[in-house]
Amino acid sequence: MISIAVPHPIHWGIAAVRNKKNPIAHTWIADCGDPFMGNTLESIKPPFWFKYLEKSFCRKADFISVPTETSVKAYYPEFHSKIVVIPQGFDFDEIKINHTDEVNPVPTFAYAGGVALSGIRSPKLIIDYLLESGKDFRFHVFSNNSSTLGMYAKYPQVVLHQPLPRPLLLQELAKMDFLLNLNNGTVNQTPSKLIDYSLVKKPILDIQAEKPDFKIIDEFLNGDYHNSFVVKDLEKFSIQSVAQKFFNLMKK
Repeated sequence: MISIAVPHPIHWGIAAVRNKKNPIAHTWIADCGDPFMGNTLESIKPPFWFKYLEKSFCRKADFISVPTETSVKAYYPEFHSKIVVIPQGFDFDEIKINHTDEVNPVPTFAYAGGVALSGIRSPKLIIDYLLESGKDFRFHVFSNNSSTLGMYAKYPQVVLHQPLPRPLLLQELAKMDFLLNLNNGTVNQTPSKLIDYSLVKKPILDIQAEKPDFKIIDEFLNGDYHNSFVVKDLEKFSIQSVAQKFFNLMKK
C-alpha cells in the first residue's frame, strides 16, 4: 500500500486504523511530497500537538518516501532509518516536444506555476527591474492566478496566460529562449516544474524571488546561459525507474 501526501491526514487516518490485527497491507509506504511539521515554506506553523499525528504515522509506516536527499532533515531524527529517497516520476514517453534552437527577435522567457505579489512566488522584483532597465523583452506567465499580476497587463513586455494542459504548456515553453524558476529558498523541497523545464531542453534561470541576482538576469537576457540550473541524472525521474524503486520495497 502506498499512501500519498499532501494532504497528510491520509497518513494520519491509516495510522489510526493500522495495527497488528488489522495491518491493511503487508508493506505500507507513506509517500511525502512535502513535509508537514518540517515545512519551512508555510507562513503559519502548525500547533505543536500536530507532531503527535506526524510521529504516529512515521512510527507505523514501514517506509517513508521523500523526493530528495535534502528532504530527510525535515523529519524527526528517530524516523530517518525508515526514509527512502524516491523522486517524483514522469512519463517521458507521454510528452512529444518539437525542440527548436531558433532565437526570438527579443529575449523571450516564461514562468509556469503559482504567482503572488510578494514572497517566494512573486516575480514582481524581477519584472520591475526589467521594466526600469528599458531593455526589450517578453515575459510569459502561465498561471491559474495570473490575474494577480494584472497591474502589468498594460505592458506589452509582460504577457499573462491562463494555465494550459501540461502537453500544450510544454510545447509553448519550448518556444522560449529560457525559462524562469522561482526557487523555494530551501533545500528541503524541490519544485517538480524543474523536471518539466529540463524536458523542454531550455536554459533555466533559477532565482530566489525575494533576493534576485540581477547580474545573472542580465546574463540570460544577453544570451549568456553559463549559470543555467541543471537537473542532474534526469533519467532517475522516469516513471519506470520510480515505479521499480517502490516495487523493490514491497518485496522486502
